[in-house]
Amino acid sequence: MKKKIIIALAVMLIIGSSFAFAIEGIAPNAAGVYGMIWQGESGAGGLQYQRWFNHLGMQFTAGGIATSYDGKIQSADFAVLAELQGKLFSHVASPKFASVFYAWALGGFHGYTEVKSGDLYLKPNAVVGFGLGIEMIFVQHISFPIQFGYSGEFPNDLNFGFSFATGFRYRF
Repeated sequence: MKKKIIIALAVMLIIGSSFAFAIEGIAPNAAGVYGMIWQGESGAGGLQYQRWFNHLGMQFTAGGIATSYDGKIQSADFAVLAELQGKLFSHVASPKFASVFYAWALGGFHGYTEVKSGDLYLKPNAVVGFGLGIEMIFVQHISFPIQFGYSGEFPNDLNFGFSFATGFRYRF
């Protein structure tokens, strides 16, 4: 009898803990691709991981591209971004559609290379930003985030202006 009670409590604990971090039926984790552009013809993008912890979320994006000619790198562009998100409103309309409206603050690194006199030079920049976003979730797993706000980078390419970002993610 004692063994059955312990097993029943363990099962209830496992089932209950699976809902501990969920937001109103929205899966807390997401992975996918993401891209952001901001004033000054700059941008960043790559693979992304996002996680909700009740009303706060975090998002990490990393990506890059390099071109080469005759075995030598001609140019490279890469970024690592971290974002803190605060849920303002979420709604589960049906098992097939949900949405989250949130505010975000961004910090990170964007670097690229420049060729001068045949030599390759790294131009590193810090990236900062803030704004609002909405994530539309279809069939409980397919997610399309759209963000807008103000972002920029410094010190090598000093610019700050309107930014737009979007992506495609799988929520789990």
